[in-house]
Amino acid sequence: MTFPTIPAFSLCLERWLTSMTSLPELYRQLIWLRREERALGIGDYIPVQTKGDLLAYRREHNNTSLLIVLNLGDEDTSFTQAPACMKGRIIPDTNLKRKGELVHGRQPVKANEGLVIKLQL
Repeated sequence: MTFPTIPAFSLCLERWLTSMTSLPELYRQLIWLRREERALGIGDYIPVQTKGDLLAYRREHNNTSLLIVLNLGDEDTSFTQAPACMKGRIIPDTNLKRKGELVHGRQPVKANEGLVIKLQL
């Protein structure tokens, strides 16, 4: 049994699947990141102290240090890296709009946003 296709639906689905800010794209980037960054799979887990609805931790392996920051709340907030002189670059974020952004010191984190930051050692 075959079902008729709806051209408008097919076009919308195709756009969604190929959009650079879609959920499938986020999954593709996170899967690629886990394969590329060994620290995510086998690195040491180091909890980072935060306040409020933030959850943060580092994963370290060899000379790679990744900082993961998750805002589990419904309000925008900010995260301050310790030490404040620590710098890094966002390698993906859950909104797929901040990749490559250089960060250091106080970092804004939107509601329900997650960041993976590759720290410069």
